[in-house]
Amino acid sequence: MARATPEDLAPIAGRVVQTLALAAALFPSVEATVDAVDTARALSGAPVWVARRAGALVGHLTASIVPVGDHDEAWLSPDAWSYDALDDLAALYADAASAWRVDGVREHVVWSFDDPRWTEGWLELGFAREVRRGARTSPARPVSAPPGYRLRRARFQPTVAAALSALVDEAETGAPTFRRRPPVTDPAPDDRDGRWYVVEHRSEVVAQCLAMDYPPTLGVRTGTTHLSAVAVRPEHRRRGLARALVEYVAARERASVLDVAWRTANRPASALWASRGFSPVAIGLRRTLPG
Repeated sequence: MARATPEDLAPIAGRVVQTLALAAALFPSVEATVDAVDTARALSGAPVWVARRAGALVGHLTASIVPVGDHDEAWLSPDAWSYDALDDLAALYADAASAWRVDGVREHVVWSFDDPRWTEGWLELGFAREVRRGARTSPARPVSAPPGYRLRRARFQPTVAAALSALVDEAETGAPTFRRRPPVTDPAPDDRDGRWYVVEHRSEVVAQCLAMDYPPTLGVRTGTTHLSAVAVRPEHRRRGLARALVEYVAARERASVLDVAWRTANRPASALWASRGFSPVAIGLRRTLPG
C-alpha cells in the first residue's frame, strides 16, 4: 500500500465515476452526474491510500475525520473508497485504520450503496449494518387519517417538536437498537431548514414529520426531499397516523424523490418505510475498535 501521488488522482476519479454510474443503474434515486476533474481536485488535499497490483491501480481509500460528541469518527462516503478484490480492501483499511488509531480515532463509519457488491467486503472486515437510507420515486398514495385527527402543515413549535423528537431518541437508545451516542437534545428540528407537518387531535399535536430540501450531495438526485423526525405519541399509535402523515407530506412536497434514514434495529421504522414504498439505497456500516 502507498499514499496516492498526483498522477493517481485522475484514475481514482475515474473509478468514482464508474461507481456512481453503476449505482444509478441499480437505484432510480441516485444521480450519476459527477465531474471527474472536480473529484480529482477534491482528493488532492486529503490523505489517500492506494492499492496497486502489477503496477495498476486496484483500489483507493480516504476518509473525513468528523467530531461526534466527545470523540472523533472516520467517515467514508461512497466515493471515498474502491477496490477490485477483498484483499485489496483489507490492505487499504489496515494502513488507514492504523494511522487513524494513532490519532485516537476508534469509530469508523462507511457509507455504501446498499448492494452486496459494495457491502460484502466491509462486512467481511468486521463492520456491522447500523443505518439505512431509503428512497421512493412513486407519487403519493391517498391515505386518510382516522376520524378526529387533522393533518396539516403547521407553524413550527420548537418545544413540541423537541418533545416528539425525543421519542425517536428514546426508541433508538433502548432495546433492540442500543444506540451508543446519547440522545440529541439540541438542536431540535428547525423550520428554518424545513417544513413542519403535523397530526392534531383536539388541537394537540400528536405526530410530526419534518421535510427538508436535501443539500447538494454526490449521488443524490437534485430535487430530493428528506423526511426526518417522524414520531407519533405512544397513546395515538397503531391508528395509521404515520402512514397518513407520510402520504400527506408526499402529496404536498411533490418532490421527484423522497429520502429517509433510519436505524436498522428500529424495526417499527423499517416496517413503516417499507410499507410506504421506500426502497433501500445506501447503508451506514460501523466498526468500533477496542481502546
